[in-house]
Amino acid sequence: MSTLCGLGYWVQGFRCFPWLALNFHMAHNLNFDPSTLQLVQSSASLPMAAKPLYGILSDALCIAGLHRIPYICIGVLVQILSWGQLALIPVAGQAVPALMACVVLGNLGASIEEVSKDALVTEYGQKHRIKGLQSYSFMALAVGGILGNFLGGYLLLKLQPRTMFLVFSALLSLQLAISSSECIGLLQPEGRNQTRSSQSISDNIRKQLSGLMIAIGEDTIFRPLTWIVTSIAAVPVLSGPIFCYQTQYLNLDLWVIGMSKVVGQLMLLSLTLIYDHCWKQIPMRKLVGGIQFVYATSLLLDLILVTQINVDVFQIPNEVFALCFCGLAETIAQFKILPFTVFLATLCPRGCEGSFSSCLASTLCLSSIVSGFWGVGLGALLGIKSGDYSSLPVGLLIQFVAALLPLGWIHQLPMAHPVDKEIKNCIEEIEGFEELLVQM
Repeated sequence: MSTLCGLGYWVQGFRCFPWLALNFHMAHNLNFDPSTLQLVQSSASLPMAAKPLYGILSDALCIAGLHRIPYICIGVLVQILSWGQLALIPVAGQAVPALMACVVLGNLGASIEEVSKDALVTEYGQKHRIKGLQSYSFMALAVGGILGNFLGGYLLLKLQPRTMFLVFSALLSLQLAISSSECIGLLQPEGRNQTRSSQSISDNIRKQLSGLMIAIGEDTIFRPLTWIVTSIAAVPVLSGPIFCYQTQYLNLDLWVIGMSKVVGQLMLLSLTLIYDHCWKQIPMRKLVGGIQFVYATSLLLDLILVTQINVDVFQIPNEVFALCFCGLAETIAQFKILPFTVFLATLCPRGCEGSFSSCLASTLCLSSIVSGFWGVGLGALLGIKSGDYSSLPVGLLIQFVAALLPLGWIHQLPMAHPVDKEIKNCIEEIEGFEELLVQM
């Protein structure tokens, strides 16, 4: 299980490698303007909003007696088909509809795989009474992101984007081979009793939905989930305009942009290690409030670059400033999710690991999509386009203010740590509901 999930999360982090090439291809080869680039990025995430469906299916429907690993194999296979088409079929990367279809297909496969991995980790942690396994998942993601951004920034100077898509497809093929061998090794003999085999698929799905609704309806789960979703959706993402500004206006080298993300992933890895060893005992409201304030402040770093304060006041060249600081806001936004993932995984009802973890992932993804479209609308409203970035500072100021707003309802978060008595009582109550559902 450790090899399967460790490699899966590492490859998930390494997805920045083909995406860096894809962003460069859209911005320079296809000449997308900033709003169109961000629209494609946000639209491509739509399949991830359907994660609860994949989670419920993996909970309720066995494939050869297994609930998780076959879905991981399916997800990886779909990604191979997506990136393989972009690499081997020229028109797939040139025609916008075909490009969008491939990207959406790739994210569909990634979302199926991610749901199954998250459920497998939650299931394993509950079975063996190991808390906080999600922090190790974040570490594997960060390590994959470090290598992906480093190689992506370097190889873009030497290789065509299509070649990088092909390299990633080969890596996915290796992951599929390992996952398939693991799946074959765990296949149950025909005729052996399988979990939930006595019930119909519709009954299983109905039971999973009922358990999921009961779990989410618990105040201890609903309020933190509401806070993290609104705190993400409230902030407009301007990653498309920022990327175009850095590459088209400042003419920053792609290696610098890639290395700035490497710095960010190194910081994510460091923060995850610190959280796992030191910050777990900090009250959640205090910890998340501090992270949100730091995140809002880090958004001002892009404003400093756009207004050239780094050059005019601090005498810091654009390359150095972008390398050291421009990936920090994205890193802190990623890290903010970790405490919620650990907290809510502790409360996950047994038997609903797939649907529960997928519901959490999909709500976070949906809030990110809303944030992305919010950024597209803001960019269009302010008139941000290629060659005219004069109103980009205004957008970044709005982004900063929006990031401060969630601190106004930070009281929605519990003061207690997830292992406190109140949370344990909630777990027992949810498991009691679960027993009632089984009896029904």
